Order: sequence, then structure tokens, then C-alpha cells
Amino acid sequence: MLKRPLNPRFTQAVLDGRKYTTIRSKPWPCWKPLMLYNWSGAAYRSPQIDVAAIEVEEVLDLQVAHDPDGGVVFSRAHIDGKPIHESEGFEDAGQMQEWFAKKVRVGKSASLYLMRFRLAKADILGLNAPSAVTNLPAPQPTKPLPGNFEPMQDPACAQCLSSGPDYCPIHAV
Repeated sequence: MLKRPLNPRFTQAVLDGRKYTTIRSKPWPCWKPLMLYNWSGAAYRSPQIDVAAIEVEEVLDLQVAHDPDGGVVFSRAHIDGKPIHESEGFEDAGQMQEWFAKKVRVGKSASLYLMRFRLAKADILGLNAPSAVTNLPAPQPTKPLPGNFEPMQDPACAQCLSSGPDYCPIHAV
């Protein structure tokens, strides 16, 4: 499964369904399960913590311009009849403009992609299939575990299923 980073400030908004779009410089594939994650510490120097499995439903072009007077303008003001800042998980339009003012230089514009996504269903991830839960092979740790501890595998955790519980940042001992 492909993985994509998510700024921690948006984690709860994604899980609550308030954030269902993302704006990126490169489009993500449609209808392929993707795992959004947060870094547990410094980016690229700490483990990833899985947040939510998603599927991109639609990819739209988006122009973002940072006017010389400091304002930020988006080529799409609404998505699904709602202001774009709401689908992006911001409290108001000002927060979204402030966020993108740091990403696009003054007097410049950027061609980006607005992607609408939904939380992936468990059956798409293979978590509801009987073989995915009941016929799991016994975990075979590749490193010795301290004491008498055994890794705990969570059958609902995509990370445990894909790489084993001793490598899952949530369930590793």
C-alpha cells in the first residue's frame, strides 16, 4: 500500500470526515488504497504512525496565486457546494490563506492538484476477508525480543498485517 504524509494538525479532521480533500504538487492515484501517516518525531528520522487508509475519488487541477499585496487566491472557491477551506479541514478561509502563503512565494502562482478522497472500507483493505484475520501465519520476529514478551498483532491494523507486529509503530513491543 502506498503511504502519504499528513500534517498532524489535520489528523482528527480526516478521521472525523471534515477533511476530505488534499492539495498536493503531484496527483495521487485514484481508487488505490493509500495510507495517510504522521511522523512520530522528526520527519524521515522517526517511525511513521498510520492515521487512516483512504482512496482518492477525483483529481482536479488547482491554481494558487500569492498576490503581491499578500492575498492568496485559489482557482476553485468551492467543492461539493462548500467553501474549499472546509473540505481542507481549516476553521476559516483566513487559516487556509495563511497556510498557502507559506507555500507559494509572493507574486508567484503554483499549479497544484486538489484530490477528493474518502476513508477506505475495511473490505477493500482485505481486513474483512476471513483469511486476512484467521489464517495469519505466526509472527516470526527477525530480532530478539526482550524478556518473555511476544508481539501483539492487531487484526484490524493495516501496518501489523503488512509488515508484522514487531515493525508496527503502534503495536511493537
